[in-house]
Amino acid sequence: MEELIQAYRDGASAARLAAQYRISKTAVLTLLNNRDVPRRFQSMAATDIDHAERLYLAGQVDVIDHRAVESMRVTRMLRTIRKSFR
Repeated sequence: MEELIQAYRDGASAARLAAQYRISKTAVLTLLNNRDVPRRFQSMAATDIDHAERLYLAGQVDVIDHRAVESMRVTRMLRTIRKSFR
């Protein structure tokens, strides 16, 4: 367990650790939560996605960066938006 926690702290994703330890991603996240390990890249709230989508569609993606949104969140948000247009 300590190895898993340290690997997460060192940058391994929950999905990668789940595959490595042959457990579910939910089990990894539950373990981290139970050990009070801060999570990275938490999902954006629906209102944040809506706001980011409006900025993206208005050509104001650079505004997102000024709002201190992590690049991973921006990437996820853009993928979500692209899927909605298919």
